[in-house]
Amino acid sequence: MRTLLHDILARPRFTTLLQPVLDLEEGLITGYEALPHGPASTPLHAPQALVAAAAHSGLLTELDLACMQVAIRTFARLKLAGRLFLHVSPASLLDARADRHAVSAALDAAEIGRSRLVVVIRRAANPAGIDFPALDRAVSRLREATI
Repeated sequence: MRTLLHDILARPRFTTLLQPVLDLEEGLITGYEALPHGPASTPLHAPQALVAAAAHSGLLTELDLACMQVAIRTFARLKLAGRLFLHVSPASLLDARADRHAVSAALDAAEIGRSRLVVVIRRAANPAGIDFPALDRAVSRLREATI
């Protein structure tokens, strides 16, 4: 599975589907949630399977960063209105190897304002093991990098 993941990340061989986020009271689309999908012909097509395999293989940070960059490019290419909701794992936010400035560079290249980005922290497999003060600092560093 690790070899397949490396191949998916290197090319990249995954797609981002953008699911509308609705304001039911107003009846309007307020944004789009980015959902990464691996190649259709693989067991990593479903977002949950792709993320789980990346976590198991130690490639979750790389996958999260690549998915954010592809989602930003896709959102811009489609010229969608509203906000872009990007999922990131707590582990990726806490990973010192994560290049927070890459997200900022992708937003700049796509000409998407920072106010349109919403970072959704994925549910952790073991929430009791999360250092929440450190996670709060990591979110602050991401926010500062994208200002």
